Amino acid sequence: MSRVPIILLKTPADELEDDAHHVELNARGYQPVFVPVLKTSFTNQDQLQRLIAAGPNYRFSGVVVTSRRAADAWKAAAKALASSSADWSQTPFYVLGDATGQSLRAISVSVSPNLAPNKDLVLGSESGTSERLAHFIVERSQTHDHRLPILEFVGDKNKDVLRDILKEGSIISERLQLYETRESTTFSDDLDAAVATIPMGRSTSAPPPTTWIVFFAPSVALSALPHLQRHFHLSTQEGDPGARRGVRPSRLAAIGPTTAAFLRDQLRLVVSAVPAKPDAQRLAEVITSYDQNTPP
Repeated sequence: MSRVPIILLKTPADELEDDAHHVELNARGYQPVFVPVLKTSFTNQDQLQRLIAAGPNYRFSGVVVTSRRAADAWKAAAKALASSSADWSQTPFYVLGDATGQSLRAISVSVSPNLAPNKDLVLGSESGTSERLAHFIVERSQTHDHRLPILEFVGDKNKDVLRDILKEGSIISERLQLYETRESTTFSDDLDAAVATIPMGRSTSAPPPTTWIVFFAPSVALSALPHLQRHFHLSTQEGDPGARRGVRPSRLAAIGPTTAAFLRDQLRLVVSAVPAKPDAQRLAEVITSYDQNTPP
């Protein structure tokens, strides 16, 4: 039996065998293909290096890291420091999602332990959304001192949900932008190459296999949509007139409720799978469950 193709609109880990999405989907018999829509570049690395070298003492009571890109920025800045007596090992790092948590915990392999997050103090990965992570931090502040500000690492696209909830809980947050994202100039060509690996069907009368397409952020959807529509039939909430000749059937998955809501409410697309938590294992589980319980 041929493997069901899954296009993941994200950048994979540096080593494919270390990428949780690749591992989980491959183990379940899928054919994962990564096609990044956005390219990421670090910002404010000099400022981050100075911040790391100065240490958290009397400045910050914790750090919020909501993406793997921010974790990678910390790792790059810490590795660039020749030496520092600063100690971050007693500072809690609050994270959104298991992938970000795993990236932070792995930093200690590459940099001095005092400049890396303490594995036991990487907290909140089970929260799943910025709102729940913020409430987790507020609840923890009842038993841990948060009179000093929380340091929040962000990209160039972010919302104020987490910051607003922290403010309501009398917790001040300070932001530092660590990365920016731009649309990939090679996305169209990369998508063409990925689609070329997907068979159209065993014969002229047999339909091509249904391809899963996974969205990881609302910001990628608008830019990716016209390119995806060249190759795939995307079902809409207004009805399904059927696929055009020469395009492949598809099902859509979203990594979390915010992305799913954007696809449904703004783009009027049918989203078939959303994991309860935004991690690779649950994404693979919800896709597998859908396929097992839905006729082809």
